[in-house]
Parts: sequence; structure tokens; C-alpha cells
Amino acid sequence: MKKIILLLSIFFLIGCAGYMPLSKINERVYIGMTINEFKKIAKKRALKDELFDTYYTYRINQYDLSGKIIDSRFYYFSNGYNKLIKVDKGTE
Repeated sequence: MKKIILLLSIFFLIGCAGYMPLSKINERVYIGMTINEFKKIAKKRALKDELFDTYYTYRINQYDLSGKIIDSRFYYFSNGYNKLIKVDKGTE
């Protein structure tokens, strides 16, 4: 019985990694970081959003426990240098 509870607890904690607050990600992100550094922090949560001539964006969504998006951040990278140039909530 104890093994089952332990396994369920581990699966729950691993599953909740996708619910890590954006603030924890943003604490580690800084202007000028490379795309590879960003991807190490954001892991699979970073979704490529838009591509323009001079920059491209990644989006990370924050979900509540029911799976509804409650917040998003957009991370803008320069095309030429592949470095972070801006972070914001997008258009509101």
C-alpha cells in the first residue's frame, strides 16, 4: 500500500511540473539570453508563436488545475542573433 501511495505521489508531482508558475520561469529568464538557454528553462512549455522578418516569438501559457489558460507570456528573440530582446503579455 505504501508503494502505491508513493508512486501516485511521484506521478502527481511530475504531472504538476506543467503547472509551474510563470513567475518561476521569468525569474530565470533575462534579456540577452540565447534561445538554447531559454529552451533549457522553458522545456516543452515554450510554444513557437509567430515569425517576423526581424524577430520571432515563443509563448508560455499558465494553466489552472482544470486546464484552462489563466495567463500567458511572450518571449521575443532577434532573428539575426537568436537572443531574447523582450518579454511581455502580448496585446491586451
